[in-house]
Amino acid sequence: MGIPYVFQYFYNKYNCQKELMIDLNQLAKMKINYLFFDYNSLIHPCAQQILSANHDKYIMIEDITERNNQIEDDIIKNCINYTK
Repeated sequence: MGIPYVFQYFYNKYNCQKELMIDLNQLAKMKINYLFFDYNSLIHPCAQQILSANHDKYIMIEDITERNNQIEDDIIKNCINYTK
């Protein structure tokens, strides 16, 4: 679970977007092996978008397991597309 308003805190503390970002030349010199994303704030809007846009489509699927699998697949695809 993420920490609410932590980005806003740092943004207000430094009061400048440039201080929160790393220069590409500095980034190239660092040895970074992993990049992690906090998806807590991403999944909910993506899920709401899928559910509202495809409500009629999901109602037509009678088997509840098949319906849930379809919804889950669509939400995952939407989250991946949003990330890209």
